[in-house]
Amino acid sequence: MNGNDCKDCVYVKSCDRRVEELEKQYKSLEGRITVLERFGDAAKERLDMLFEILAEIKQSIYNLSVSNQRTFEQLAARIERFESRPGQLYQTILTGIITAVVTALLIAGLKGIGVK
Repeated sequence: MNGNDCKDCVYVKSCDRRVEELEKQYKSLEGRITVLERFGDAAKERLDMLFEILAEIKQSIYNLSVSNQRTFEQLAARIERFESRPGQLYQTILTGIITAVVTALLIAGLKGIGVK
């Protein structure tokens, strides 16, 4: 063995050690990447589920809005009918009074001319 062989041996041993360290780091990083990929998949699945729930909530809100609009329209129609009733009642009473007065006048007129 000469002096050059020893230098090469030290260099080769150093390179072997560095390669082993790199392999360990690689395996460690590979494991971490696998964990991150699993975590990412789980997060994506949860996000998809949340978006589905949000879509259902949006549809429910829309359905409630449509239902509330119909209810509002029905209530508005009922209120309009109730508001118009006092006018109708007033007109019916007025018609009855006028009919009674006209009838009384006719009866009085007929009695005045001698009709029994």
